[in-house]
Amino acid sequence: DFPVRVSFLGSETGNVTVNSVGDVLVNQRIRAAAGTVTIAVTDGSIEQSGSSGLIEANTIDLTATENIGESTSVLETDLVSIGSVTGRVDAVSSGVGEIVLTENDGDLVVGTISANSGNVALSAPGSITAATSSSQVSGHRLTLTADNGSVGTAGDLRKENKLHDIPTSIHLSCSPNLKNPF
Repeated sequence: DFPVRVSFLGSETGNVTVNSVGDVLVNQRIRAAAGTVTIAVTDGSIEQSGSSGLIEANTIDLTATENIGESTSVLETDLVSIGSVTGRVDAVSSGVGEIVLTENDGDLVVGTISANSGNVALSAPGSITAATSSSQVSGHRLTLTADNGSVGTAGDLRKENKLHDIPTSIHLSCSPNLKNPF
């Protein structure tokens, strides 16, 4: 193996796109601080393998037919806000799989988080909030943990789970205050 130096020319924004037929293992930092990281997996999972794995970007877009992170190995994100443009994460598990994400620093801002047949667990050291009024979180069981912030604010995450997609259980945990996301 030989190291490969990568440089971006002609733009202040770089994007990282990974398309895979099979599992993608994140064992080092994937960084596009002012851009988008897109990982699309058919017939597999997106998993963190090791303590150095991290996805850092303004926009993180993850799709897989199986797990995106897992309860035994949480997938870490680091959303970067650029000026007035707030970072966000979207994650869709279209088959049988769970979504387990933790924000590394600050707030976790969600777009669409959807586990077709699995559980969703989201955590952040700050708050968990919606990127837009159409943001939603759906899955079999939802666990949202904001260690030093709130889960939702007035008006956001109200569509956390559409009425036709009611989960079997919801666990919300935050400090110092909990906003009713419904």
